[in-house]
Amino acid sequence: MEISKRILSQESPQIVFVMSNLAQVYFMDPVARWREGEKLGVQALDISLRFLGPEHPDTLTIMCSLVWEYAIRGRTEAQRLGVQAMETCSKVLGEEHPRTLMMMATVAVAFSNRMQRNPCDLGANRFLERRWLDAGELGARAVEISLKVLSRNHPDTLTSMGCLALVYAKQARWKESEELLVQVAEGRKNVLGLRHPMTLDSIFSLALVYGIKQWRWKEAEVLMVQVIEGRESIFGPENATTLLAKANIAKILVGQGRWAEAEQLLVKVTDAKKRVLDQGHLHTLSSMGWLGATYVMRGRIDKATFTIAQAVILLFFVTLLGWHHGFNRCLKHLVKVE
Repeated sequence: MEISKRILSQESPQIVFVMSNLAQVYFMDPVARWREGEKLGVQALDISLRFLGPEHPDTLTIMCSLVWEYAIRGRTEAQRLGVQAMETCSKVLGEEHPRTLMMMATVAVAFSNRMQRNPCDLGANRFLERRWLDAGELGARAVEISLKVLSRNHPDTLTSMGCLALVYAKQARWKESEELLVQVAEGRKNVLGLRHPMTLDSIFSLALVYGIKQWRWKEAEVLMVQVIEGRESIFGPENATTLLAKANIAKILVGQGRWAEAEQLLVKVTDAKKRVLDQGHLHTLSSMGWLGATYVMRGRIDKATFTIAQAVILLFFVTLLGWHHGFNRCLKHLVKVE
C-alpha cells in the first residue's frame, strides 16, 4: 500500500481499492489486527464518499464491510451506518438484491441489543415507519426473502440465518438460535466443507449456545474440539482465533468442574496470548481472570491473588488511558508473571 500511496495521491479513488482490501486482510485476524483494519476501512470509506459518492458500488462495498465488522462486535456505529447502507442498497439495488438482504441481516444484529429499548434510534427512517421495529423481525425478513430469491444452501442465505441465530441468542431465545445454527453448520459443511473458516465459526457459535448458555457441556466440548482442530490445521496452534477457541473450551471444562484440566489449558493459553496479542490485550486479561478463578477453586489462593491482581491493574489502566498510551506500554513490561 505504501508503494501505491507514492505512485498515486493519498486521497485518490484508486487508492481506495488497495486500502479496503488490506482492511479485509486485517479483519481476517479479528483478535490481533482488527483496529488496524478499522482504521483503514474508515479512511477508505471517507475517500470513497467524497470522490465517488454514497451510491457508488465501491462505496457500498466498503460501507457494508464496515457495518458487518461493527455489528458482530456490538459497536454502536453499526446502527447508524447500517441503516444508511441498508437504505442506499435498497434504493440502488432493490430490496431483494443479495447485498440489501445482507445489510438487513447485519442491521438486525446491530440493533439486537438496543432496538427493543431504543426504537427511536432509527429516527425518522422509512424502515422504522414501516414494520421492522424488532431486530428479530428484521432478521427473519432477510432470511425469508433469501430463501425465496436464492436457495437454502446459498452462502448468503446461510449467513443471514447465522445473523438471525445471533439475534435470537442475544434475546435469550436459545432454542430458536440453536435450531438455526444447526442448519447453518450443516449447510456450510455441505457447501464449504468442514475445515472452512466460516463452517468452523458456525460450529463455534453452536458450541457456545450449547455450553455457556444452556449448560450442555458434553455436546459443547465435542463441537469446540472440532473447532480447535480445524483452526489449528488452517491457521496454526497460536493464531488468535485458535487461542479464542482454546480459551472457550477451558470455560467448558470449568462448567463441568474439571478444574485441573482447565487450569493446565488456561496456563498455556494465557502464555500464548501474551506472546501473540500482548499482556494488556483484553482477550489476554480475560484468560488471566479465568485462570485466577481456577486457582481459587483449587485452593491456590496466593497464585489466584497475584494473577487476578495483575489482570485488574492492567485492565484499569488500559480502560482509563487507552490501549496505546505510553504509561500502559511501560506498565505491561513492569507487571511480570510470577
